[in-house]
Formats: sequence, structure tokens, C-alpha cells
Amino acid sequence: MSSYLRRDEKLLTPDGIYSVCSIQSDSERVELMNQSTGGRHYATIAALRCELSNGNWKRISVNPITGETVDLTNNPKARRRQQFNIAVLDRLKALMRNGSSAAEAIRALQGTTIETGDGSTKMMCSERTAYRILRDGAENPLKLIPAYAARGNHVPRYSESVKELILSATEAVYAVKKSKIQINGLAKHLTSVAIQRGLIPQDKTLSRELIKNVVVAHWNPDLDYKRLDPRIARSAKAVAKNRIVPGAPMHRVEQDTVHLPVLVKTAEGILQNPYLMVSVDCYSSVPLGWRLVPTPVTAEDTLECIEVGLFSKKKRFDQLGINCELDPCGQFLDLHLDNGSENRTERINELNTLGINITRAPAHSGHMKPFVERLHKSLKIALEGLPGFTRFEGEDGARTEEAKKDELMTLEQLERWIVRFFFERWIHQSIERFITADYLLDQNMGVTPAQRWKMAEEHFPTPLPPNRESWVQIRFLTRTASLSNKTGVSIDGFRFRGDNLAILIGQYGPNADVTVRYNPSDYRFVYVPDKNTAELIMLVNAEVTEQTPAFSFSEAKARRNHVRALAGPLPAVAKQFELDLAQASLAAPVRHSGGRKKGHREEQKAIRDTLKLAAAVDRAHTTPIPRAARESGAQTDSNDSFITDDSIPTFSVEKRPTQKSGGTST
Repeated sequence: MSSYLRRDEKLLTPDGIYSVCSIQSDSERVELMNQSTGGRHYATIAALRCELSNGNWKRISVNPITGETVDLTNNPKARRRQQFNIAVLDRLKALMRNGSSAAEAIRALQGTTIETGDGSTKMMCSERTAYRILRDGAENPLKLIPAYAARGNHVPRYSESVKELILSATEAVYAVKKSKIQINGLAKHLTSVAIQRGLIPQDKTLSRELIKNVVVAHWNPDLDYKRLDPRIARSAKAVAKNRIVPGAPMHRVEQDTVHLPVLVKTAEGILQNPYLMVSVDCYSSVPLGWRLVPTPVTAEDTLECIEVGLFSKKKRFDQLGINCELDPCGQFLDLHLDNGSENRTERINELNTLGINITRAPAHSGHMKPFVERLHKSLKIALEGLPGFTRFEGEDGARTEEAKKDELMTLEQLERWIVRFFFERWIHQSIERFITADYLLDQNMGVTPAQRWKMAEEHFPTPLPPNRESWVQIRFLTRTASLSNKTGVSIDGFRFRGDNLAILIGQYGPNADVTVRYNPSDYRFVYVPDKNTAELIMLVNAEVTEQTPAFSFSEAKARRNHVRALAGPLPAVAKQFELDLAQASLAAPVRHSGGRKKGHREEQKAIRDTLKLAAAVDRAHTTPIPRAARESGAQTDSNDSFITDDSIPTFSVEKRPTQKSGGTST
């Protein structure tokens, strides 16, 4: 579109959008209409140009104007052709100035050689080309430059159906997570399908370049962003938009866990890939805390690593024999963690009470914690030569079998190497971001982590470590429980008693609700604050002894369930007893119909009499009368052994009413 002002053009102004109604060239004015209100006013062309030049107004209905640039420097072939055309044109014009016509001049040059400006020679072109050179030289000398860029196919070599086939196959089999199809295989398969559908001739193929060009042009320039696991692609395809620039020490601390590619020896055998948790100050790149464990990390390990960073490390340095002048410690301002289970517990959230802000990054998002990730990589590269490391040519675990033949280290030896690298090598290494970030020579803050930390201590107020009492409260969970003089305090099915139980009962009284603090990583103890001094008083798990390991509550419950499962299922006789007991317990009571309902005492007396009779019968069977005693007994006449009904005399019985206690009868 023309770059000149035209009617119906739209202008964006601070007062709204205006459209050009008319251009009055004689008065050099422009009639504008506000599209929102419909109001019209005039502006001079000079004022309009000034507003556009200052950026106050903007043309919003003009398409970009494209021009053409011919770079002869980068196209020697076109440059030589242009020189030849100019030389031919000069020779023809010279002959024509001497009186020859155009046709005569062209025929006179046929079969001769033309010398160009660079001294090279070339045979005269054809008559048709010579006429074209004469015409182009008269109309526009730029046409003497050959348009090599415009040559080639002006229509697509393949139809739209082929392009649609490529794109559909890309979406179906190529652009899927962990696809096995590569570009070469996709081109081969699509060639067969295209020939079968009659889209291309039998002797043609769809090349790898064609597939790639179609995918890049019409699908996505990133050929593998959908082929990666989304968890990995989140970091691999992240865009580094802005540079992270912490303002001072402890303003940003990153903490993360890495699997070290190393084999270490333990009492139980060879341990592969121990876990290392590291925290680093992002301002100076000085490591703050570390935690090396053989098992997957827990919330307790996270707190241990944070504790190392918060407080002094001099004692730990002396134990490991580390030669380091620095003792970096202090309270964090922002702590960046990943979203693992060890970082999402109640105790980690309690760090906010100390003034530590927590930011959790999604899983597999190393780009959101670049400083600690860089430290992990440098650590593995530096220590990969130690015995037991399985890293080979930048790949972890590539020499596991060979590493088993090395003289393996223990976890303690490995930890000493790690800490030595952190505080004897890494902090004295030049960091590229320190070199390229600051160009103010009068404010040189150092190019190594140690120099940065020392300069920061001199120029900035470094945060102090938190109070130990406050940190201890973070390490414990709080729960309200009942204080019993029989069972003590019950937490998660475990009962805690001990010698201090009597003291607490005396202070709070039996069955009182008390505040209980406990470490979920140690099921042996809980603590109840003293009612008068608030000092924590220890209660001991009734199940533990001095030799009991310090299991976590979850581990202890899992072990208890495991031991309970070892008893196995109930035997058949026990199951039958339970069944008989249930049937007997759920049996319907016998209902007696008619007559007066027996009282409780009468019913119980009848039951007891029956039981006495049964007991007497049992004793008779148990201790029968001796035969001799039976034989010596008195002989009775068989006729008198039974009494008939007619032998019983008849008596007159007087019926009298029952007299109640304390009453009278007449």
C-alpha cells in the first residue's frame, strides 16, 4: 500500500480513532471524523505529519510496504552478468552513435567477444538478448541485473493433498510423546502412502527435506517439542526471558537434590546413587548447606540441610578437615525448592514463621533453579575421576560395571570430597556471570564466590541466623493430646510415659489436655511443656529400649504392621470358634407363652438348681458307689418299690389367700 496519506485511512490518537474523510490539497488541510462520537474537525497536513513524527498519532490501517534489495556482493554470478550486460549496452550505443541502426549494431557484434569491466571476455549474446538489453537499458538500468532469485518453480511441485498428508501423519505418529518415528522413516512411509493414493508418480519420492520444510512451515518450527515427555519438555523447552539478578546475600537461596552417579561401600553392601541435597546462595554462588543420605530424602533431610545453611559451619569444617576461611550462614529471605514430597510437609510450611518465603517449582523444572543446577553439574564433572563414579563422557551410569571393580569409598569419605570441592575449589573459581554482569570498574564486587561473599559482608548487612529456640520449634510438630495417669500421652497409636509423667500429672492433673511437641522422624520421644517454666519435658515411648533405632513414626507403624502380618491367618479351629460365638450371641431369645412371667430371682434360682442337679449327676458318674456297698445294702420287697395312686389317702386342703407382709387377714 502507498505510504502517502489516503482517504478512509484510520489514525489512532489519544482522543480515539479518527478516519480521513477528505484531503484538501489547495488549503493543505485534512478533514477527520471521530469514529466514536461522529464529530468532525480539520487539521493541517503539517500538523498531522508532526503528530505522526512525534509518535502521538499512529496509522493503523496501513499494511507494511516491502521493497527489494539486491546485494551483488553476495551474488558474484549476478554481478558478472550485470557487468557483461553493461558492456554489451555500451558497445551497441557506440555503434549507434556512429550512424548504425539497432539491428545493424547487433548484427555487427555477432560472433565477437565482449570485454567486461573486470578484464574478462565473453562471447556476444544472441540477438534476442541484445534487443532486450537495449530495451532494459533505456527503461530502467536496474533491469540489467539478472533476477536469479526469482527463478525456479512458480507453482508448487507437490499438491495440497501431499501437504495435508504430511501434516496429518505428523500429528498422528510423529508429534507424539516418545514417538519411534523419525523424519527419515516418516518420509519413507509417506512416500509409499502417496504413491498408493496416486498423489505422486511411481518414480518419485518424498524427501526428508520436503517433510522437514512442510513441518517447519505449516506445523511448528520446533520439530521435537511434542515428542518429549511433558515433564522434561517443561525445562528443555523453557525460554530464558529474563536474567535472575539477586540483590544481596541470602535474598535468594535455591535448594535441590541430585542423584550422585557413584557407588559407595556400606556395611550391607554396595550402595548405588546416593542422594545429595545442596542449598546455594544465588547472589554469591557460595554453597550454604548440604546433606548426603543413602535413602530417598525426607522432610527431616530438608530441614537438616536448611539448618546447616542457617547456622555456623565451623565445627563441621573441623570435623571434616576443611580449610576454609569463610563461614557463610544467616537467615534466608526467599527459599526456592522443588515440589517433591519432602518439601510439602507441615514443618516446611512452618518456615514462614521465621520470615522465610518459600517458592516451590514444579517437578522437572531445573530452569527455575538454575544456580543450584549449575553447581550440581560442576560437582559431577569435578569428581567423576574418583573411584566408584559411573559417569563416562557426560552420561551418568555409563560405567557401572567397571566402577564395581574400583576401590570404593564410604559415605563419609565421599562427603568429605564433596565439601572440599564446595569450600576449597568452587568458591575460588571464576564465575562467568560475575565477569559479564558488572562493567562498573569502581564497584568491582569480585569474580569468584569467595570474593563476592567477602565484599558483600563489607558493603551489605548480612542477615543473622535465627534464634535456636525458634528453630527447634520448627523442627517439631504440635498436637493436643490427653494426659492419662495410666497410659500417659498417646500419639499415632504409641503411648509415651516415663519418670516425668508423674511431674506432668501433678502439674496438669489426670485426663487434662496438654500441648505435645514431637519430631515425626523420631518415634522414641515426645515433649510436653512445663506448666510453670514452659521448658520441654520428655516422655519416652513405652515400646522402646536403649537399643531401639530412632525410627520415624511412619516407619515404626509400617514395621508394626509387618510384624503383625507375620502371625498369619487364624487357624480353622479359631475361625470356627468365632463363628459359633457369633451364632450363639445373635440367636433369638426363647419366648415363653402363657402363665406368669418369672421374676429375675426365680429364673436365676431355677437355672442354678438345674446346674446343681447336673453337677450332682456328673459327680455320681465320676465317683460311682462301689459294688460292695451296693451288695451289702438293705434288700427291699419289689412289691413295695412303687406306690400306686389308690394307695394315697385323700386329704381336705383349705385354701387361704396369700397375706402380704405387714397386712392382716380375716
